[in-house]
Amino acid sequence: VRVISGEVFDVAVDLRRSSPTFGKWFGASLSGENKRQMWVLISMHQWNTSQCFQSDWGSGFPGWFVEDMLAGACTSSNQLDFWDAFWSNQTVSAGPHAGQKAWDVYSDAWRTVAWRLRNYHNVAGWDVINEPHSGRTIGSGQLNSAILPQFYQYVGTRIRWSDRRDLDNKSHMLFVEGDVGTVRPELAKPDLTNFVLTPHFYPQADQGAGAVAYNNRDCAGLVTVIQPLLDKASAWGVPMVMGEFGADVVQDGNKALSLAKHTSRIVSANGQSWAWWPFEDYA
Repeated sequence: VRVISGEVFDVAVDLRRSSPTFGKWFGASLSGENKRQMWVLISMHQWNTSQCFQSDWGSGFPGWFVEDMLAGACTSSNQLDFWDAFWSNQTVSAGPHAGQKAWDVYSDAWRTVAWRLRNYHNVAGWDVINEPHSGRTIGSGQLNSAILPQFYQYVGTRIRWSDRRDLDNKSHMLFVEGDVGTVRPELAKPDLTNFVLTPHFYPQADQGAGAVAYNNRDCAGLVTVIQPLLDKASAWGVPMVMGEFGADVVQDGNKALSLAKHTSRIVSANGQSWAWWPFEDYA
């Protein structure tokens, strides 16, 4: 949603009665002068997260899918087995989709969502998978360089079968990221059009330069950490949205505010976009 002339206060409200954030809202002033936009991105992030993922870090999968892949043998210790099975595109073991390939089941879920929401003009696109994770035998290097580009092309192509708007036949954007939301040097570009690179950015959890820059509220240090993300988008010739940053820092007070200010300015100065995603109530 954007405003070309004048100003509006745009509000998004969670109206899902079963949601833990039911009734909560976010609002922003949009005007022709501030050139701000409000996007709605559709994701399966933590939709009834499987009990296999005890840490609840968010898998991007509905729980039934994880448990059907593992035939109900669901424990926190075998979540890495799930990732290996999924990235190998193995056959689903149980449930209504038993016998189908994993990527086909996942694609069909997205096709249903995309078809139903294709004509909502405030929907910018589809966050294909949240924080894809390496497995027990499939490591980060193989995942980023070979498997993820193939996966995004496979699923993205099938989403395109269903997401074109009736009015103008245009498709929505696809949002992609690397291993656990990162953008590592070995991440290869998928063979897609109309997609956006959406890295996650949590320097406070970094063991290196990112944590130092965060703790010292060092803008120059953050530039050093963020620049490779911007360079990857530039090399690919696609837009970048800093898709997720700000969670789990509300208790840090001024450090959190510094992170928000510096990161948003660095990304904006390079002509890219960002999404502050804090989880907690900052009021």
